[in-house]
Amino acid sequence: MFVVQRGVVAVEFYTNEGGKFHDVVLKAGDAVNLVHGAHAIRILEDMQCISVKQGPFLGDEMDRVNVGK
Repeated sequence: MFVVQRGVVAVEFYTNEGGKFHDVVLKAGDAVNLVHGAHAIRILEDMQCISVKQGPFLGDEMDRVNVGK
């Protein structure tokens, strides 16, 4: 889950093959529940957000995937 407290961010969603298929712009008070799949967050304006993740976090090597743009 990702909640925007202040500012503006764009959340980009990617297919399992790495192709971007959708994006949304979130402003203060907006939230998104990221259940599965790859996503990226772009900061559009100075922001403050809360990110809540279900653990355990296994580190960058195991929990992050780089997708082509």
